[in-house]
Amino acid sequence: MRMKLAPSILLTALSFMGISSVTFADQNTNATSNATIVAQVKDPEPSLDAQGLWQDPKTNLIWSRCSLGQAWTGRECTGDAAQLTWKDAKEAAKNFSFAGKSDWRLPTLYELKSLKLRDATNPETDKYPWFYKPDGADGYGWYWSSTPYSYFGGTYAWAVDLDTGKGDYIDKERNVRLFVVRTPAK
Repeated sequence: MRMKLAPSILLTALSFMGISSVTFADQNTNATSNATIVAQVKDPEPSLDAQGLWQDPKTNLIWSRCSLGQAWTGRECTGDAAQLTWKDAKEAAKNFSFAGKSDWRLPTLYELKSLKLRDATNPETDKYPWFYKPDGADGYGWYWSSTPYSYFGGTYAWAVDLDTGKGDYIDKERNVRLFVVRTPAK
């Protein structure tokens, strides 16, 4: 006995199996009249890890694993981390486009301080953010936040030493590294 499946049920089943298109004959008409149904299945988006990103489970923020200026190879960051003034860092983050997104920004002081950076022994299994030290650096060093420091005529902004987690105000004209962050769409 031959079972007939409605086209919509068949297409749903095929899409779960990863079949991107299917053609079959309409059994309700004669053999010269074929109905073609094409089911398009969108390729899944690469994982955040594969894109060089990390999502903080507490804040839901998405971070680039590499400092701005470095490139993600799929396993590590390569190249030199950019060191920019505060104004240039804010502009670079605002104009940054990566992993198909263009809503990147410089993190706030509290967002940046929330990162608990340390050396990892195994990036495949460790369950904390896996950020990479800039090439040739002994540590992470200072990173800009988007938070200005309101005293001294506005010439300072907050930065965080990611090796110690200590925040301090730094002259906005100093060249400092940066990570970019984005808030995922709801």
